[in-house]
Amino acid sequence: MRSGQQAENAMIYSLMESMVRQRLRDKKGQVYCADCLAQELEQDPTEVKAAMDALAPRQNFSAGPCPCGQTGLTLRW
Repeated sequence: MRSGQQAENAMIYSLMESMVRQRLRDKKGQVYCADCLAQELEQDPTEVKAAMDALAPRQNFSAGPCPCGQTGLTLRW
């Protein structure tokens, strides 16, 4: 049963990563912090932050200042 829960969690994070990645592609050049992106996607900020943390080091993204003042993530040009 434990491995089933882990697989479900992995699928949820994978889906969230996909949503975050797609939004950053759609809004190329715009920096989003987890809170602002979560609000736009109507998702849990904790899950969005986890997805952003997972994407940041392995994808074509970079950190920058979100318009709200927090550090965020953007797709590199």
